[in-house]
Amino acid sequence: MSRCPLFHLTQSSAFMHKHNFLLSLITVMTILASAEAKGERVPGGEGEMPRLVVNILIDQLRSDYLETFSPLYGDEGFRQLMRGGRYYTQAVYAVAPRDRAVAAATWSTGAAAAEHGIVGERFLHRATLRATVAVDDPTVQGRGTTDRFSPASLLVTTLSDELKLATGGHAYVVSLSPQADVAILAGGHSADQAVWIDDRNGKWVTSSYYGGLPLWADVRNSQQSIDRRLAAGTWQPLQRGKQTVLLNGSTVKPFSHRMTGGERFSAFKTSAMVNDEVAAAVADVLNNTPIGNDGTPDLLNVSLYAGTFAGRNPAASALELQDTYERLDRALGTIIQSVEAKVGKGRVLFTLAGTGTFDREQADDERYRFPGGVFDMRRAVSLLNIYLANLYGKGNYIETTLGTEIFFNRRLISEQRIDFGELQHRAADFLLDLSGVKTVITGRELQTEALSAASFAARAGYFPQRSGDVVIVLRSGWRSIGTDGQISAPITAARVDFPIIFYGLGIAPQTIGTPVRVDCLAPTVSKALRIRAPSGCSELPLF
Repeated sequence: MSRCPLFHLTQSSAFMHKHNFLLSLITVMTILASAEAKGERVPGGEGEMPRLVVNILIDQLRSDYLETFSPLYGDEGFRQLMRGGRYYTQAVYAVAPRDRAVAAATWSTGAAAAEHGIVGERFLHRATLRATVAVDDPTVQGRGTTDRFSPASLLVTTLSDELKLATGGHAYVVSLSPQADVAILAGGHSADQAVWIDDRNGKWVTSSYYGGLPLWADVRNSQQSIDRRLAAGTWQPLQRGKQTVLLNGSTVKPFSHRMTGGERFSAFKTSAMVNDEVAAAVADVLNNTPIGNDGTPDLLNVSLYAGTFAGRNPAASALELQDTYERLDRALGTIIQSVEAKVGKGRVLFTLAGTGTFDREQADDERYRFPGGVFDMRRAVSLLNIYLANLYGKGNYIETTLGTEIFFNRRLISEQRIDFGELQHRAADFLLDLSGVKTVITGRELQTEALSAASFAARAGYFPQRSGDVVIVLRSGWRSIGTDGQISAPITAARVDFPIIFYGLGIAPQTIGTPVRVDCLAPTVSKALRIRAPSGCSELPLF
């Protein structure tokens, strides 16, 4: 079978001429690719590549609070980003359930939990049926901490990984967060540094997976330690005297919180002061690492905090929340100024997004006679096991639970030659009759069948090796008590929006009210960097 040639050559000279032409063409293309990888302007290209991308993830950021507290902002933080950038006011996550770890993994990979494998801050490994932290890895050692963490459970590449690959390892990547899971899941498998604040000693720490503790972090721990700061003072509002709380219009006395005892560092990480600490750490990174020093694009992942103090009810700590947003605005301004001072204004692409999670308002249900109740997983599991024993014979059919997910004893089911799909459906039918249950979804349904819109979101958050065999979805207003005694916040179907903002690099200011998904952020940044999107990402760029 003959193949149609690209060129019909009759003379050796013609062959040599075209051979040299192809070599020249390849050489030009190689030069252009190299220029792109180094962040240089490419002739005929569509604009200049960023020298540095700064991805900012703000835990529990809410669009309604962002707008409410806007009179308190200066000109360098939120206002600069919202007025000068491409501002999407309504962003959502496609995955359910959502927590900080799921959000961070989705933000950095552009994929749902069904792809990246991070189904929660804690999940069960099917092989051991033991709950584990999402970033736990017993094969590594902590640096400055007893925690042994790595991105081993993250099953796809991140934006950081793809930038490393595209630049032949020359890009410098730093991931910085108060929380270990965010720092690691953003940094991915190939970051140069992933650093976080330890809950027990209050120091900036890392893992042997990323090498030793960076010098800047070691110096900061010894000379400007968080412990020393907490011992020297208290957290008080920036505005002294009686204040009007913009959230509810009430006038309250200023608060004063002194963080002491064994939980002081965890409390610090949920206070407004943590954002000042992160902003200062960003300055240390800029001054003591090669990030942003050359033409090769680099990446800095940063996370900040916009939630309530120590997880309190927002209604009971409204002034603390207000002060958090005011200080958050200042910290953002400091980070932007620090970055642009080193790298140059117009050479940086900033992105900002929220986690889509938030502390639930705990209403006085009895006083206001709100509908709802408490779903006791311990009682549900006991009743379900009795029911299954009557159907299939005596035995402990339920191995364990996590939240409202049930894991069955697969060994027993196999030994008794019970059809596993049938057992799942019978269990689901039984659980549907319990008070407070909205729906029950089996693992088989999530993997094989056509689903409703609500169940489709559950599928996006389902990973067979780490998720339950049966997932209970409660009605709005209901809370659950897990088999471990943990009480959840009330369920609500109400959506709380957060923004996505792209700022810098010549991006024209624009406010867009059309809802967008967070998993579009990674491919958008990938396009700006002219690199491949992360391996689990199937979404298109936003622009």
